[in-house]
Amino acid sequence: MLIRLFYSKKCKECMSLCEVIHNEKISDMITFICIDNYTSKQLETLVFKQVPVIVITQDDNKPMIYEGAIKCSQWLNAFTYNKRKMIAKEVNEKRKQIQKSQIEDRQNFGGALEYNDSEMNGISDEYSYCNTDLPQPKSFVNVGNEGATKIFTIANNENKISNITLKKTLKETEINRENDKRDFIKIMEQKQISAVINSTMS
Repeated sequence: MLIRLFYSKKCKECMSLCEVIHNEKISDMITFICIDNYTSKQLETLVFKQVPVIVITQDDNKPMIYEGAIKCSQWLNAFTYNKRKMIAKEVNEKRKQIQKSQIEDRQNFGGALEYNDSEMNGISDEYSYCNTDLPQPKSFVNVGNEGATKIFTIANNENKISNITLKKTLKETEINRENDKRDFIKIMEQKQISAVINSTMS
């Protein structure tokens, strides 16, 4: 399949389209043809009347022509979506193979693995995060929606003890322990005295 983009450097839409293609890292898949230096005769041989134009030829089939900025953008959106979906599918298949291999390792050697890369640092399920069914990295965040991913822990003050109550409770506990200690010492002293008296009388 041959993908050609006919464009003019004088055309703002053409340059914007080229920039998007470069940003999407698919420029090596497209042949760029600038018509600025075309002669009038060369321009007359072209089957289109405006730029940008994307012409796709495959085998002996009739070329598919997307003429104008809108149609070119629609084709580019569909192309990049399918490309991402294909890459995500391949990654997902590799992830499943890794998980299968790790399960077999667990069965062969016993026990759990201390770190599972595909589970802890992999990609999401296909139905997660987006309106489109595309797996995303687990660190994926929609642009402009970063705050929505933060985890907020709401303080539960309903049964929370105050500092004053805490200090009072600790003080009471300390006093009770001292009282118990004194009572215990008195009991032990009385028992010792009784034991001595009983031993002398016998």
